[in-house]
Amino acid sequence: MAEWSGILSIIDVSYPTNPTRLGFIRLDGSFTDVSVVGSLAYVTELHGRLYIIDVSNPTNPSRLSTYTISSYVNSVSVVDGLAYVAGQSSGLKVIDVSDPARPFLHSAYDAIRSAWAVSVVDNLIYVTGVYDGLLILRIH
Repeated sequence: MAEWSGILSIIDVSYPTNPTRLGFIRLDGSFTDVSVVGSLAYVTELHGRLYIIDVSNPTNPSRLSTYTISSYVNSVSVVDGLAYVAGQSSGLKVIDVSDPARPFLHSAYDAIRSAWAVSVVDNLIYVTGVYDGLLILRIH
């Protein structure tokens, strides 16, 4: 669970009526989204950061890396080693996270103004923009 206050908590929901916090990590900023793939959590922070967190030991999560984007960041979707990040003034950024310790910019789509949310399903990227509505892009 990513909190606005900059704390990522690992919650055991084996018993839904009694969720238990197993561990947490404190990071800088205000979180806007989290996507978990395997033992990695990808956390976006409002002021332009994508944190990659190793949660393989839920009692002691650790930061592997931080990638900085030059705008506010709202949303992340991670598929096949790529993190699709919705940046308000920077559009859609695609970050290669195949080596989580060394993320780098793979590609960008700047034609959408104020990207708000992103979701990837099959070979389609769905991006919503504050001013542009819904944009659907095909992955080649």
